[in-house]
Amino acid sequence: YSFIDHTSPGYNQIFVSKDFQALFTSDTDVRKSLIKKQATANQTKLFTTEKFRDLTDRSGDLVFMRASEMYLIEAEAKADAGDLNGAKQVLFELVKSRDAVATLSTATTKDALVNEILIERRKEPELA
Repeated sequence: YSFIDHTSPGYNQIFVSKDFQALFTSDTDVRKSLIKKQATANQTKLFTTEKFRDLTDRSGDLVFMRASEMYLIEAEAKADAGDLNGAKQVLFELVKSRDAVATLSTATTKDALVNEILIERRKEPELA
């Protein structure tokens, strides 16, 4: 935690890039609320994340694979197999659990849908 939890003593050297922070366009996406802007002029240390926090008794757990990864694997597999509607539904199940006003993807090609899935995959761990 000394690298990723900025409230825990230690190195605190994991930061969220400005480009990654910009991926969270919806203000109702709960993941966006976990990114905090810092009072600094240093553009590489402008944003931190509060997603992974150590507990006061130092017993916090690091998550190596989350259930969301299973949804993303399924969505990408369906898209690769040509089942765009199935892929959109699986992706929507995940996204709506993060953002109450999320909408079903409007991608019309496999490549566009896979790109959306890859962006969500990048957003999920919230450490870029």
